[in-house]
Amino acid sequence: MCGILYNYLYIYHTRKFMEKIPKIKIVNLGETALSTIEKEIITHENISIITIKNDYKDLKINFQDTDVILIILNTYFENDKNFALEIIRNTGKNDIFTGIYDIGNGYTDLFDSKINFIIKCKSAEDLKNGINGITKTLTVKGMVTLDLADLKTVFQKTSKSFVIFEKGNLETFDNFLQNLKLKLETFDKNKTYKIFLNITAGKNIELTQIKNVAKIMSNIFKEWAFLWGLQIYPENENFINIIAYIVEDSVK
Repeated sequence: MCGILYNYLYIYHTRKFMEKIPKIKIVNLGETALSTIEKEIITHENISIITIKNDYKDLKINFQDTDVILIILNTYFENDKNFALEIIRNTGKNDIFTGIYDIGNGYTDLFDSKINFIIKCKSAEDLKNGINGITKTLTVKGMVTLDLADLKTVFQKTSKSFVIFEKGNLETFDNFLQNLKLKLETFDKNKTYKIFLNITAGKNIELTQIKNVAKIMSNIFKEWAFLWGLQIYPENENFINIIAYIVEDSVK
C-alpha cells in the first residue's frame, strides 16, 4: 500500500474510532434462518443475540442501554410483525437505530418511516452478510472506521434496502469488478439510491482500486450518495470482500 494512502487512512481512523462502540442487540423472532448462520455472526462484547420463539412477553430489553436493534423475522406471520411493532415503538422513543431483516414474503408497509431500514433476505447467506456488514462496521477497528452517526446519514427512515455480497482476489481485481458490476446492474437505474459499502481486504489494497469500485457505481446509478468503511487484514495479502447496502432514498 502506498505511504500516502496509509497516512491518510490512519489519520481518519484515529479520529473516527474515538467514538464509542455502540451496544447492539440482535432480536430473533420466531423460526428464522439465524440458527444456521449464528456461528458466523461477528462476535463482540457489545453484541448480544436474543432469540424468542413463542412467549414474546418474556422478552426483556433495556432500551435505555441500547444503541442498535436488529430484528430478524418472517413478515408472513402477523403475530411476529405485531410484536416487532411493539419493539419499534420503544426504539422510536429512545432514538435507537433500528433495522429489520425479513426472511418472509409478507407485507411490510406497516414499518414504513418507523425504522432505519428493512432488508429482504432471500437466503441465510443474505441474512449473514446483512447483519455482519452493519455489526462489523460499528465494532471492528478499521483503516477507515465509520460510526453510528455515519450510518444514520444513509439509513434515514428508509423502508427499502438491499444487500449484495462479492468476494474476490486483488490479483484478479478486474474479474472481481465485473462480477460486482453484474449484480449492481440489476437495480432500477431510474431511482435514487444511497450506497454504503463495508470493505474488508488484504494489505495490498490500493486507493485506486476503491476508486474503481466507486466509478462503476457512478456509471450505473445516476444519482447516488456513497459511504464506505475499510478494514485491513494484513495476514491475508490479496483478498477483498464487499458487502454493499443499496438503499432507495426516500429523503430528497
